[in-house]
Amino acid sequence: MRTAKTGGPQGAFMNLSILVGAGLVLLGGVLQGLFAVPMKFVQRWKYENTWLDFALSGLVVFPWLVTATTVPHLGVVYRLTSTHSIIGITGFGLCWGAEAIRELEFNRICNWLWGIVETLEFAQI
Repeated sequence: MRTAKTGGPQGAFMNLSILVGAGLVLLGGVLQGLFAVPMKFVQRWKYENTWLDFALSGLVVFPWLVTATTVPHLGVVYRLTSTHSIIGITGFGLCWGAEAIRELEFNRICNWLWGIVETLEFAQI
């Protein structure tokens, strides 16, 4: 059974790639966890406005910027990708967005109903 070489310049590059990838995943997790921190400083804004800013920058602008700067020949990659794959990826993205909106509305309704329950319980005392 053959094993992969770990020495030499290619092995060092692979190890560096893994470290860079793990570091980027860690950085992404930290940034995802800290996304709500700016909300403390924009108290005049409604929650939805802050969330829209986060969503546009974090889900549209920065991914496209990172992709455009790190993927060589991006146009060729998209041209070689089948239409079926592009439609599937777009469909899953749209379903994810629709579910996020549905979840927000569900939470709003649950909070409203919980407020009614608490009010009724308080009134019985």
